[in-house]
Amino acid sequence: MGFGKAFTCARLYVNPGQTEPATADATSTEAASSAPANLGSVALRQSANTTQLLVDGLRVATSYSAARAFSAAPLPVTLTAFSARRTNAGVQLQWATAQELNARTYHVERSTDGRTFTRVAAQPAAGTTTQARRYAVLDASAPARQLYYRLAQEDTDGTLHYSSVVSVAAGLGTPAAALTVAPNPADPARPVTLLLTGRAGQALTLQLLDNAGRLHHTQALRSLTDAEQLPLTLPATLPAGTYVLRVTGPGSQPLHTRLVLVR
Repeated sequence: MGFGKAFTCARLYVNPGQTEPATADATSTEAASSAPANLGSVALRQSANTTQLLVDGLRVATSYSAARAFSAAPLPVTLTAFSARRTNAGVQLQWATAQELNARTYHVERSTDGRTFTRVAAQPAAGTTTQARRYAVLDASAPARQLYYRLAQEDTDGTLHYSSVVSVAAGLGTPAAALTVAPNPADPARPVTLLLTGRAGQALTLQLLDNAGRLHHTQALRSLTDAEQLPLTLPATLPAGTYVLRVTGPGSQPLHTRLVLVR
């Protein structure tokens, strides 16, 4: 974890647990007073104290325990649910967040082809908060045809972040197909629930993948109704981090949502 005369070895751990793993994901050893010869490298030098650094999300410290104790900066807005449902009054849109950072406005955007979107409503955001929040907007002017919706979350500096796209059918009845998970962030030691809509009677497969596309878990699902709550079984040894949940079935478009795992 250090570099230089007293610390000649640096170790990298990717999404580790509370205790130091027996083997690091990467290790680099340098001569006592040398710097890396490769000009593409960056040397992070520290003395023998416990001052920690945060560099592009990497926690840097002189011991494993010091790195684990280091609190990183708050995450930006974490969207935990986004759904669209047609009613007699129009299309009801609902979304939920686990936390928000410098969020100014949520813009609801509508499309008839899933490619070109127009803003139809706006909702003030909470700014910065660590409390879970729920939002709802009614698109009373929604035409009676297949529609697509997305959220454009605007930061206080004007930066825009877009949600995934959800669809709603032309008429009343079957809700838009969607996949959400709660709670999110989740702890594998506690119950985690999937909310699956628009997939009644289908035999489905759920996959849990990391950001590199590696498969960590597969689970068979069957939704008996168009709004089904199903238990998610997470591997006990799954490291903390951000994962993608993907639900597939014969003859239907895959559904995706992100899961943040903490320990």
